[in-house]
Amino acid sequence: MENCQWWHDRFGTEAAPCSAVAHELLHTEQMWPFPEFYEIDQEDLTTILEACNDNKSIMSLDDWGDFLMRYGPLEECFVHIIREIHGEEDIQHEDSLSLDDLSMDASEMSMFTRRVYRGVRLPPSKNQTTNRRQAPTPEASIAKVRLEHLKQLERFKHLTSPATILYHEQSKEGLAWWYRTFTAMSIPTKQVVDKLLTWSVIRKPRSVSTEIIAAYLQVFFGSKDNITLSDWELFLLRFGPAETSIETAVFCLQQNDGYLTPWFHGVLTRDQVSALLQDAEDGAFLVRFSQKHMKMFTLSYVKQDERSRRVKHVLLGYKPNDGFRAQDGGSGLAYTSIVALIADSERLVTPIVSKLSVATNAKLRDIHAAQAQNVAVYDTFGDYAQLMT
Repeated sequence: MENCQWWHDRFGTEAAPCSAVAHELLHTEQMWPFPEFYEIDQEDLTTILEACNDNKSIMSLDDWGDFLMRYGPLEECFVHIIREIHGEEDIQHEDSLSLDDLSMDASEMSMFTRRVYRGVRLPPSKNQTTNRRQAPTPEASIAKVRLEHLKQLERFKHLTSPATILYHEQSKEGLAWWYRTFTAMSIPTKQVVDKLLTWSVIRKPRSVSTEIIAAYLQVFFGSKDNITLSDWELFLLRFGPAETSIETAVFCLQQNDGYLTPWFHGVLTRDQVSALLQDAEDGAFLVRFSQKHMKMFTLSYVKQDERSRRVKHVLLGYKPNDGFRAQDGGSGLAYTSIVALIADSERLVTPIVSKLSVATNAKLRDIHAAQAQNVAVYDTFGDYAQLMT
């Protein structure tokens, strides 16, 4: 009923183009996994929906009901479609997936890909009387569409690869916590942080107060008044799994003095980066959230010599049990934090200071000052109590 209500709220009782359905699905917060995190766009999703709808470009309310009967519930339909494309015999449930399963060499990956294609291929059948090939069944037609589209879509092959399933592992425990804890898709930030810091699973950084942790979480959640479910999953994809996510996030950008590193800018467009580095000298740099690869960071720096001056952009990614690495270039080493990665580079000399770091560090100074004052009051009270005994 709830899933039919989703259709009624958007289309009433009318039929709708698969492109319109795809658009609405991409903007539905309860969907998991969220397609935008895996670089599926509306055109890709439209083709997938048409393949699941007997190759029809228009979907009726009855078609939607059939779709949910086959792939539902709504929030899990993408996962179920992916599993069908793989073939049930070829994909493991996330519960049984281990990191060892994701360690494939080139030959194993090639074999895996062939198994995926074989799982969706349905050849034309033969007439038992004449032994002649006959037209494919509608089901075979749908499978062929899926297969051909899979071959063409690098983005969708990325979604169904074992490496991408690792990100499901990073986020699934945290998503389950959200569904257990909250009944809405958008929650006041303070409420989320308070609940998160009292979750017994979470490993918090030692010697870092909850007020300091909350200030850092505001940086990663974009200083929003409310956090959506998609904000939370993106946090998990960047720093998960949930158990170590806060520890990883705080230490990722925290200097030895406890303050936020000055070169982190949060969200910036490529044009804004170009403007900030336009007149900067060789070795000037900054770090931001990647806009194209949302679960990663981007290091941008100026490289200048006698012949040319360029601004280079390098993706920085995190993997559990490994660390932070430059995805293209660099030393190839893994680091415990982005701060450590930057410190190990001789080329990165002059940080471009961000407004975000200035505002956050002002807040952190206030927190430190208040905590120091509380300690002083406690010490004074302790001395007084000792004198009275």
